[in-house]
Amino acid sequence: ALGVCLYEMFTGKLPFDGPNFLAQKRSMRYEQLSKAGLPAGLDAVMAKALQSEPQNRFHSAAELLAALDTR
Repeated sequence: ALGVCLYEMFTGKLPFDGPNFLAQKRSMRYEQLSKAGLPAGLDAVMAKALQSEPQNRFHSAAELLAALDTR
């Protein structure tokens, strides 16, 4: 959920706009942040934050913050 909130904060829209949200999330179909004019380094952070499988996402807010700090 945090990845979706961050994406919406950065772009003003949801990463997965439906109608089949789960299929879009599983196939990672969303507009890269770099295409919205944001730094390209954020694309990798968002790709990890928006993973459909929890074990593939950031495991803590500190881990996410560290990834953002390096971008």
